[in-house]
Amino acid sequence: MMAVSSEGERTQRDSVMGGFAALDRGALLDFWAVYESQYDRVQEAALSLAADHPEFGPLLRAMSPAQMAIENERSRDLLRRALVDGEWEAYIANTRSQGSVYAKLGVSFGGWYEVVRVLQHVLLPALVDAYGSTPPRLVGAIGAMMSFIDGAMTLIAEEYLRTKEEDRFRLLVEAIQDYAIFMLDARGIVTSWNAGARALKGYEAAEIIGKHFSIFYPPEDRLRGKPEEEIRAAATEGRWADEGWRLRKDGSRFWAYVVLTAIRNVHGDLVGFAKVTRDLTERVKAESDLQATVARLEERTRQLEEANAELDGFTYSVSHDLRAPLRAIDGFARVLIEDHGPLLDDEGKRTVQVICRNTQKMGQLIDDLLNFARLGRQEMRVAPLDMVALVNGAVDEVLDPARSIDVRVAKLPPAVGDAALIRQAWLNLLANAVKYTRPRSRAVIEVTGEAGPGEVVYAVQDNGVGFDPQYKNKLFGVFQRLHGASEFEGTGVGLALVQRIVRRHGGWVQAEGTPGEGAKFSFALPRRA
Repeated sequence: MMAVSSEGERTQRDSVMGGFAALDRGALLDFWAVYESQYDRVQEAALSLAADHPEFGPLLRAMSPAQMAIENERSRDLLRRALVDGEWEAYIANTRSQGSVYAKLGVSFGGWYEVVRVLQHVLLPALVDAYGSTPPRLVGAIGAMMSFIDGAMTLIAEEYLRTKEEDRFRLLVEAIQDYAIFMLDARGIVTSWNAGARALKGYEAAEIIGKHFSIFYPPEDRLRGKPEEEIRAAATEGRWADEGWRLRKDGSRFWAYVVLTAIRNVHGDLVGFAKVTRDLTERVKAESDLQATVARLEERTRQLEEANAELDGFTYSVSHDLRAPLRAIDGFARVLIEDHGPLLDDEGKRTVQVICRNTQKMGQLIDDLLNFARLGRQEMRVAPLDMVALVNGAVDEVLDPARSIDVRVAKLPPAVGDAALIRQAWLNLLANAVKYTRPRSRAVIEVTGEAGPGEVVYAVQDNGVGFDPQYKNKLFGVFQRLHGASEFEGTGVGLALVQRIVRRHGGWVQAEGTPGEGAKFSFALPRRA
């Protein structure tokens, strides 16, 4: 049986702790935040798989639920202290002990890996959900998870190898397909070969046993003596980990994560090395693709910022260049009325008044267009909203005291959003209801709200002139009107603003109506903490 000497074990322990400590702390904490939130799901999935597993099933049935709960909580606490507080030593010792226990109980390393893969299957979608909108954090969190799993797998594999004799080891690791695990003698000559190594590197055992492990390195690495440097470092430090390009039998390259562990006998003499290799080419490709995506997003953001700056300049120009002639037209029209009114006949006076009304309408249209353009760039300040207070304030602003209008505001559930924008949406919807109920001797406007499982739906219903439902989709377009300007004033921008505001909050807007029987406008806001 082979064993690591006390001095060698201390050196190896320090090397392992240094490897874990070198991982990006922010990425580790991101990974842990999702892992902790999904911990119960991971445990449930792992236990479900293990319960029916031919190797783990009998072990689980032999353990009482209380003992299992204690062990799970202990492992969780060690994991938390390692990832959050940086206390790796106890976690590493516990992980090594697992490798020893599996070897002694006859559990194959491949069987353990089947259970471990559950962690990846559960956490990868959860990591994408948590950090998908921030690609660099997603790349870091996934990298931290993979490095953490690789580290744990390596620790267990190393302890597994130290516990099993070489002939027993060859039989047990033969089932592993995801890792190339093989032995080297003290000179770096390959002495064993598992199925994972055959699948990864393409060599049959008879082709590679007896060859120096430098055969797996690209020519440039062999020229600078990298293989020899690594076994010297592993012999000195006890353990050496590296990532880099390696060669398959056919000459193709793959990106490998390699751990080289020194094996010593009871006297402390170096007798060889255990080498564990994993193909990380897909991970590196995914990281490269994500980095390219981030670069494209950054470039797109820069372009949008430039476009916004140009749009700001354009809106300023529109505001200035269009308002100046409008003010001149309006001003000269008023001069005509005030200074030369007696010289104008009735038709002349009416014509001047039409000019004044249309210049004012054009000014309002410019204001509405500028508001619509600015809305998409306005920063949102999201906070809890008192919808009743917002509605009552809007009602006070839009009501016509000369008319008989019955406004009924129900008890409205609260929401979360930008108060200024949502207030503007209420103003437009209520002003719309007030306007289109004008032909009614007694107008009735009802405001209601209902909280659903994932959203809060609000509605403004009136008994006004209504509209033909086949044209309801036109209502939310800019300048789209279903009634003539001679019947009802307006620029045709108000409902488009409502839709844009609600969609910026992640909600939806819809309209229902019947000619002569009124209309109902509903909008929904997502429920948020």
